[in-house]
Formats: sequence, C-alpha cells, structure tokens
Amino acid sequence: MADLFTDAKFGVDTGQIPALNLGGANALQTAATNIASNRQSKTGGVEYYRYPRQAMTESTDYLYLKVVKFKQTLDQFKATATPPFLSTPSQSQAQSENEEIVGHVILPMPQSIADANSVEWGSSSLNPLEAAGLATVNKTLGGKPIDAITGLAKGSLDAILDEKVRTNLQSAIAASVVNFAGGNVNIRSIVARTTGQVLNPNQELLFDGPSLRSFSFVFDLAPRYSEEGLEIMKMIRFLKKSMAAKANDKNGLFLQAPDLFKIKYMSGRNDHPFLNRFKVCALTNMTVNYTGSNTYSTYDDGTPVHLQLGLNFNEINPIYAQEYDEQGLNGVGY
Repeated sequence: MADLFTDAKFGVDTGQIPALNLGGANALQTAATNIASNRQSKTGGVEYYRYPRQAMTESTDYLYLKVVKFKQTLDQFKATATPPFLSTPSQSQAQSENEEIVGHVILPMPQSIADANSVEWGSSSLNPLEAAGLATVNKTLGGKPIDAITGLAKGSLDAILDEKVRTNLQSAIAASVVNFAGGNVNIRSIVARTTGQVLNPNQELLFDGPSLRSFSFVFDLAPRYSEEGLEIMKMIRFLKKSMAAKANDKNGLFLQAPDLFKIKYMSGRNDHPFLNRFKVCALTNMTVNYTGSNTYSTYDDGTPVHLQLGLNFNEINPIYAQEYDEQGLNGVGY
C-alpha cells in the first residue's frame, strides 16, 4: 500500500488551508480535469482520493478502501480430485494474488461502526412414518444403515400393533390417497381431527450454512476549500463508476461484474489493533445527500457546503472458523 502520510498522489496538504476558489463552475470543472489527468499520468491509471485533505499522524484512525477489478479464476471449473465450485477460505487469497488495482480511497472513521456475524440454522422434522419410509428406501438401495433412523423406524413399526396407532396410520394413509387423487388434505390435520393426536415431528434445529455479512457506512463531507471540494466530487464519481456494471462487448450480450472493494480500518500506517477485519466486498448501494444539513447551500462554484455519503457493502465470501487462526489476524478478527 502506498505511504498515506507522504505520498503526493493522495493530495496530502501539509501547509495552510488555502482560500476558497470563487471562480465559478467552469474553473471547478477545469481544475477537476487537471487533477484527474495529473494523477492518472503519474500512477498508470490508478486513482487516489482522500477526505479530508490533511496531513496524517501515526495516531490517525481512518477507513481505507482499495478498489480492484473482479477476476474469477477458471481453476474451480477444472476436473480435480475434489468437487468443483466449492467456496473455501483459499478463494479470498486467490483473489488477492490476482488483483488488479483500480484505485485507493481514504475516508474518516464512519459515524457508526458495528459488525454482525451470523450463520443459517433451520428447523427440520422427521415423523415416524417418514423415518420408516426412509429406512426402507435406504435398505432397498443397499446403502449403509442409519442407526438412529432405523431405530426410530423399528419403534414406529412395532407400535402399529397398538389399536390407537393403527387408527392414526389409517387416517394418514387415507389423506395420502386423497392427495394422490388431486386433493389438498393435510395429513397432520386429518390425524388431529380423527384422533386428537399428531405424529411426533421429532423436530430439531439443523445447521443450514454460512451467511454473508453486510456493512453500512455514513460519512459527513464538508469541503473547506476548493481543492477539497474537487476531491469530494471526483471521489463520488469514482465510487459510482466502480460499483456500476461494465459492458464488455459491442453487442451487449454480456455484462462484466463491477469492481470489488478491500476494506480496512487503519490506525496510522497499520491495521487497527482492535476493530474487525473484512473479506473482499461488493459495493451494493450508494447514496449521496447533497443537502446534508437539510438545506440547499453551495459555494459560488456550485460545490455543496455539506454532503452525506452512504455506502453499503456485502462480503462476497463467507467466514470460516480456521480463518481466525491466520497469522497476523489481531483484534477481534472478522
């Protein structure tokens, strides 16, 4: 990563804040074009933006965004010993190794900082009749017996000797026949109506898969002088362009995925020692309120006096437990 403290590509201002440029909209657009062309000519097309434009110290905390082009490797489509299309912790590492940097953005710490980790769990049921059917099919197919299900099925079949159980079973079979003929009868409802009982659902909460995290940030932007206003304008334009889909052929048959974002909470030159880390993210929603104080007010060149920038990100890969054991992962982890 470039040196955020001394690198001129970030437009670091170390002297006095200059006066506002009151030259009007034409002067604003001309200056913006010059700044953009100068930066890209010096950095090979990689863009650099920061707010506020002021010198940083070793104790400055800020949010750092590195924008990279989306690149999907073809390795996951090759015939290998393991099943293809698997999402694994190594995918993020592969994305890092093949990244093509589009630009860098530095923003102050957002007004609200939070993370929320979750996994998917779902309720599942298996009543005795379903267990008996599953055990029978499993035995017919010659698979290895599932002890728990087989035991449950055996107990269910033994229970048929009981008169009440036979009545319940007859009601369930009758409902199944009606449904097979095109009816819409709930087996549980029929059994409950005729016997006042329901089949034991053997309900259990089962793991259903990982979840993808999302993050929302809000920034107050109040340009203090012309160069800072230009910086905000170009930065907003850059973010909008990076999140937009790209047409990659003349016929418009396919669209290329937007750029991806690597986000870090920083403290000085290093990762923040406490706050959470991020996986590679996609910018899914962006809002700009040009009347941040609920009042329309601009400088003479048209730059709003106060803006609010909202960014919503979604991680593209789930988090796995072994990633918390990575070397150099400090603080609270992901």
